[in-house]
Amino acid sequence: MTCKLVAEVGSCWKPGNFQSLKDACKAALDCGADLVKVQVFNAESLAVRRNCSPEKLRPWSIPVDWLQHLEPARVNDKVEAKLGISLFRPEEADVLRDFCSVQFAFVKSASQEYQYARLAESLSRYSCKPGVPLVVSVPPDGTLAVGNYYSPYPITWLWCEPFYPANEKYLDYKRLDDMASRLPGQIGVSDHTSDVSFARSLLAQRKVDAWEKHFCYDESLRGNCPDGGPWSLSREKFRELAKIVHGE
Repeated sequence: MTCKLVAEVGSCWKPGNFQSLKDACKAALDCGADLVKVQVFNAESLAVRRNCSPEKLRPWSIPVDWLQHLEPARVNDKVEAKLGISLFRPEEADVLRDFCSVQFAFVKSASQEYQYARLAESLSRYSCKPGVPLVVSVPPDGTLAVGNYYSPYPITWLWCEPFYPANEKYLDYKRLDDMASRLPGQIGVSDHTSDVSFARSLLAQRKVDAWEKHFCYDESLRGNCPDGGPWSLSREKFRELAKIVHGE
């Protein structure tokens, strides 16, 4: 199976501007993304994880009714893209239950409120709709905590190093093998490096099922948004990454 490329749009769009968010999602698809993920859904939940004030993140919070209008886009009138949302608490998935445009839920498992397995289990029960895939970000110390959990829903476990940007020389490729031996489901990478060299070197050695990468569709926004750092690729760099991930 071909590796799926997930574009993390994050906050790299004009805050409060729905059209800018749509443009960012469309640009990610045009640059080769298979899936698009919108990150900042609940400013309070995200602020707890980032140890900052919710006011810093609230401009990029997404009203729930926006999801009704973020329909999966089409590229060349052929390829339908899936739209995902980051969730930080099980209750948030319950809110999204009726929004058919949300086709996968991305879970930050390093929660201060839940153990890893408990969070995944709860989110399965609160699933946006029956059978929605879960994408679970696993930090360096999380493998053992989730290793014995089996869900009725598809789960993709992403190796996630919690550094922005991550330094490639400190990334241990053997961790993917450890995850694959312990976790049920598919294995992928949440890439926070500042270039595409990490993807090129790792994918030359090992197959993974998913690759997530931050994307900045408008360079003029880069210095004014929380996720506009070097780990967010430009359009040109993201196209290069797409070719690597898709084996072109």
